[in-house]
Amino acid sequence: MGYRRYDPDVKREAARMVVEEGFGIRDVERNLGITCGVLKGWVQKHREHQDAAFVGRVAPGSPKAELKRLRKENERLSKALHVSARRINEIVLGKRAITADTALRLAKGLGRTPQYWMGLQLAQAQEALGERLEREIRPISRERQGGIRRQRNDSAGKRNVALLLE
Repeated sequence: MGYRRYDPDVKREAARMVVEEGFGIRDVERNLGITCGVLKGWVQKHREHQDAAFVGRVAPGSPKAELKRLRKENERLSKALHVSARRINEIVLGKRAITADTALRLAKGLGRTPQYWMGLQLAQAQEALGERLEREIRPISRERQGGIRRQRNDSAGKRNVALLLE
C-alpha cells in the first residue's frame, strides 16, 4: 500500500484547526480522513514553525525555505501591483531601477509615498556610483595640482574656476 501525499495547504489547515481553533485531533482526523499519527506530526510542526511549517519538500527555517517564502512574497506583490514578477525580482536584486511608474505602484500597494521609493532608488544609485568612483578616481596630490586660475567671464560678477594641471 502506497503513502498518501497531502497538499501543504491541507496540512496547514488541519494543524491550524487543532492549534488555533481548538478542535480535537480525533475530530479533525475523522473529518479529513487523516490518521492520528500523521495529524499529530503536522500539529507539532505547525507549533514549531508556524507559517513556514509546510512550504514543500525543504526543511523549515532552511535557506531554501526562506528563498521559497520570499519568491512567493515577490509573486504576490507583483500581482497586487500589476507588474511582472521578474520586474520585482530585478528591483530587489538591484539590477533594475525604480521608475516613477513603479514608485507610484509601490506607494499605492505598500502605503509609502512615491518620494520614499524614489529616494531609496536615489540612495542605492549614489552608493553604487560612489563605490565605482572610489575605485576609478584617485585624489589629486598637492604637487600635481599646479595653479588655480580664477576668471570673471560674465557681467554679473560670478566666478568661474578652471583647474589647470601640469
